[in-house]
Amino acid sequence: MTLAKTFPVRNLATGETIIEVADLGVADTAKDIHLAYEAQVQWRAKTVKEPCSILLRWKGLMPLTSLSAACFDVPCYCFICAP
Repeated sequence: MTLAKTFPVRNLATGETIIEVADLGVADTAKDIHLAYEAQVQWRAKTVKEPCSILLRWKGLMPLTSLSAACFDVPCYCFICAP
């Protein structure tokens, strides 16, 4: 897969570019969909505690950017994260 071609994802309200994403062809898109499906099957097999722990660790590792902050605007209500 070649990531040479990209296109901007823009904020519709301001026109500001939020991020550049890969402009994939049909074959690369199909491959990525298949890989995502396989990953989801493995993720689904985990207990509730495991994904919550992984996501909390990931959140702590991410630099605080507008994009990463947007990923965590929705609170987690699992038994570990719930206040």
